[in-house]
Amino acid sequence: MKKVFVDMLKSGQVFDEIFLVRQKQLAHKKDGNPYLVLTLADRTGSIKAMVWDNVQDINGNFGIGDYVKVKGAASDYRDMLQVTVRDLERCGKDSIATEDFLPHSDRDPDDMMDHLVSTCSVVENSYLKKLLMPFLKMNPLLNLLRRPLPQKICIMPILGGYWNIRFPLFF
Repeated sequence: MKKVFVDMLKSGQVFDEIFLVRQKQLAHKKDGNPYLVLTLADRTGSIKAMVWDNVQDINGNFGIGDYVKVKGAASDYRDMLQVTVRDLERCGKDSIATEDFLPHSDRDPDDMMDHLVSTCSVVENSYLKKLLMPFLKMNPLLNLLRRPLPQKICIMPILGGYWNIRFPLFF
């Protein structure tokens, strides 16, 4: 589990932590030497990161969408916080906790479920109630509603977020 999140970084802070690579761009300095501009992210946000040294070695080891272990330092540049990467290595997905990289819903999924059950229980139309109640007993379906949408680019990448887009329907 992560200990340092993007929103915790302060200028001058040195860290060794895992992030998700959102963007990656190879560029060249005026002297012709390459450097990398990255956008690193976790559930709290994203931050610009610069790789100045060992660019050729580091560049081929990872891509956009990879989890990387970054050794670096945060600093202010033009009134913006950014990271200077000293070392970077790709991580396997088995070494990360998905919940560290997906935002969380503001609402508790259990509270949303309780609200749905109580709303359905006061339905007076017996035919409608007969239609609704079996869905509330389908645990596999309800468990799926607590997870983010499984797709390459997630429209609602929030833990408990599938409920977020369905929950307002029940008010």
